[in-house]
Amino acid sequence: MRKIAIVSAVILGIVVAAWSETPLDVVKSNIDYVLEALTNKKIPVEEKKRRIREAFEKTLDWEKIATLVLGIHNRRITPEKKKKFTLLFKEFIENVYANKFLRYSGEKIVYGKQFISGNRASVNMQLITTKGQRIPIVCRLIKRNGKWLIYDVMIEGISMVNNYRIQVNNVITKKGIDGLLKILERKVKRYKKA
Repeated sequence: MRKIAIVSAVILGIVVAAWSETPLDVVKSNIDYVLEALTNKKIPVEEKKRRIREAFEKTLDWEKIATLVLGIHNRRITPEKKKKFTLLFKEFIENVYANKFLRYSGEKIVYGKQFISGNRASVNMQLITTKGQRIPIVCRLIKRNGKWLIYDVMIEGISMVNNYRIQVNNVITKKGIDGLLKILERKVKRYKKA
């Protein structure tokens, strides 16, 4: 009986710790996890990619990102096509950024302040390049079911979500949602072959 109580206490402690993480804790712990893999020369490339995808899976709110990226088209598409878009877009972004992160060459991250307003937050930081250039980055988060999740990243004031929204809007306007889904499918297949 005592063992069950101890195990329950440990599990409860882990759950409470996970639920009490601040936005800064979420951002920092996942960046540290990825950087640890990227800087360890003993870890194979595929494992590094797996860790990057795992960090994305744990910290990004894909449903919110998809909704924001689709913009005005979000209300016009069927739930099935939105689900397909969300999955394809997620896979596309994971592949694009996993490959970019693999080019890591010793840049440093300096964490700034976090700002919390209700269920929204932002975490300020700077990427310091190997040449000393400081690039401001802001992660925007939302709290869902007690957990902070990233839904946008702004680099030098440019929103990832807004950037993709413009591109997605242009494709949907010219080729429709089905055309967009075909383009994403091709891009995802291309990354799988590489």
